[in-house]
Amino acid sequence: MWKTNEVLSVLDIGGSKICVLVGRKTSRGVDIIGMGLTESEGLRKGQITNIDLVTKAIRVAIEEAELMASCEINSVYLVASSKHIHTQSGHGLVNISGSEVSEVDLKSVKAAAHIPGPKPGQTLLHSITEHFIVDDGSPLKDPIGVFGERLEAYVNLFLSKTEALSNTRKACIRAELNIEGTLLGIYATGETILTAQERKEGVLLVELGDSTTDIGIWLNNSMIYANSIALGGANVTNDVSIGLRTSTSTAKHLKEYYGAAMASMVNVNDVVLVPRTQGHQAHRKSRALLASIIEPRMDEIFRFVRNDIEMNGFRDQIKSAVLTGGGATLFGSELVAERMLRIPTHQGALIGELGGFVDAVRHPKYACAVGVMQQIALHGTEITYQEPNRRFTKQTRRSFWDRIRRLF
Repeated sequence: MWKTNEVLSVLDIGGSKICVLVGRKTSRGVDIIGMGLTESEGLRKGQITNIDLVTKAIRVAIEEAELMASCEINSVYLVASSKHIHTQSGHGLVNISGSEVSEVDLKSVKAAAHIPGPKPGQTLLHSITEHFIVDDGSPLKDPIGVFGERLEAYVNLFLSKTEALSNTRKACIRAELNIEGTLLGIYATGETILTAQERKEGVLLVELGDSTTDIGIWLNNSMIYANSIALGGANVTNDVSIGLRTSTSTAKHLKEYYGAAMASMVNVNDVVLVPRTQGHQAHRKSRALLASIIEPRMDEIFRFVRNDIEMNGFRDQIKSAVLTGGGATLFGSELVAERMLRIPTHQGALIGELGGFVDAVRHPKYACAVGVMQQIALHGTEITYQEPNRRFTKQTRRSFWDRIRRLF
């Protein structure tokens, strides 16, 4: 368990940006004491394509976070993307011979549910228990102490591509960071921003990232499914760039500050000033035109989400949807989601006690990193995937205070 006053760091390698958060455990929750955010050119659609560039970006984000938090970062918890996640169900059964269910029985039946194990090239990241059954009784969340002849476990297994985990691990090793554990980002986000009632009744969490849109489904207080769609905010930005004939950076600015997910939501008389390339005068464009460029892509993203949940048989189990991620802040995004998904939708908000630099991390794009930090604070490393890795010490990394002195 994470102890009071202990410091923890989380590394989130997103679609195009790398984020580091530093938190300190308090009696009431977590205080955010530092953060670092940098762009990386070594990422494409949530996948590492150039380890050297990603390693460099990790170091930059780490040093920013160290300066803000006034501490040295030697180890991190990693946020795993749903990009390479495959979900499958598992079932285990053990004989308990008329005795009461014990902790040993629970471990045995969970282990049985993992058989035959991951396929070559896959790594079991998380095993989340849906429920237990003793004999032919009703589903139970906690069967400890119940008498019976046999114990069954129904679990959901979340498997990641081993190659993706290895590339992330390699980048961290090159940045001389210890990996304390890895946690699936969509799971941590959902456990942090979804209410207990939503998780019980059936809810779809949609994280609108830059290069991908990650989805997770909860039912009866357990996450039962996760997946990723290879579309996100970067696709919207590219559409705006082409449609308004402007640079990508300008398109992103226009999207974030003046964009709307539905053209019908903006005043047709509103205009935006669109800078042109150097040497050309800026021109005025209707804000409705900007929204009309954005809307088809947002429709497409949520259409893919709807198709995914329908093809996997979850349509009738989901009562509502919650949006998070940077794309969730786009004006009208929840209305487009409601129209396409045909279920009540709202934007997610952080739940739980946060202190320190709270305002700096309230933006939905930090939801994954904050979620991982809060889940580790609550449950410790027992909920993370862990693998042996080379340990780095203060002697193998340049001292934090040496880096401070180099600035002056």
